[in-house]
Amino acid sequence: MKTKHALAAAVTLGVAAVLSYLVVGPVGDQDSVAAQSVRSSDSQRSGFTGSKQVPLVLRGSIEDARRRIDPTVFQPLGAKAYQILRLDDARPPGDALGYIRGLIPRSKSGDPLATFSIYLAVSDCRNYLSGAADRGPPVGAVGTSDLKNLEKTERKISECAALSTARDITEERWLETAARQGSMEAKLYYSIDSNSIIGDAADRVSHPEKVIEWKEQSISYLKEVAGTGNVDAIARLSSAYENGIMVDQNLELAYAYALAANMVKPDSSGPALISNLESNLSARQRESGVLLSRRIYKSCCTL
Repeated sequence: MKTKHALAAAVTLGVAAVLSYLVVGPVGDQDSVAAQSVRSSDSQRSGFTGSKQVPLVLRGSIEDARRRIDPTVFQPLGAKAYQILRLDDARPPGDALGYIRGLIPRSKSGDPLATFSIYLAVSDCRNYLSGAADRGPPVGAVGTSDLKNLEKTERKISECAALSTARDITEERWLETAARQGSMEAKLYYSIDSNSIIGDAADRVSHPEKVIEWKEQSISYLKEVAGTGNVDAIARLSSAYENGIMVDQNLELAYAYALAANMVKPDSSGPALISNLESNLSARQRESGVLLSRRIYKSCCTL
């Protein structure tokens, strides 16, 4: 799930209607040729045919995104780009159930930040109560930091005890609701925390249609968030097209998104990733990927 990356780097209904500007319009002969190249190679896999074009990102507003993100984790990267950097605890110290109950009225009134905060608190408690957050120190190596971690784990478990029996809260679909309400972070986490959306392995076997819906919605959310200038979403799209889990594999697009992410924040994709992708592309595909990366960057992250 790459939780550490999601927390450190750190997608709604009607996305296409609200942010319908597809970033594939003509901006020069070379870019048009590149877009046509990808359109042709991707059409059989993605269903785009004829005059339909591959939507690289859905153009949005960084100011609108800023209003839908906790200001303490919003980090600008220039005038029109940003990253989400969440390093502190998922919730404040104290009784988790009381904290969540205090947020529920705001959530019910449609506040996406409150709903996402509830999701983070529930997830935090679930991790500690299940033991997922307790890795434990190596045998015979108990230092000061290890003791602090042990104390923190014990405190978290105690704070989460009352919440563990509140099934009306723990079984609510907070992440899905927060994304639908417009939380930018929720739209990022949507593609990462698949268990919160489609359940465990048994649920996926019983309801394969939910898996298909999750994949399609994940890509839609990521392209929406990327269009507001978020480097985390751009890098996540590169990963999605590289591994071929949420969307059919397309290394040319993976390369383009990785390059675009590096334009926003140098080394955000890493030289090793770029080199690995390049090694699997032809010279024509690399040239096309470079042109497409410029198109993505111009559309999402420059004035």
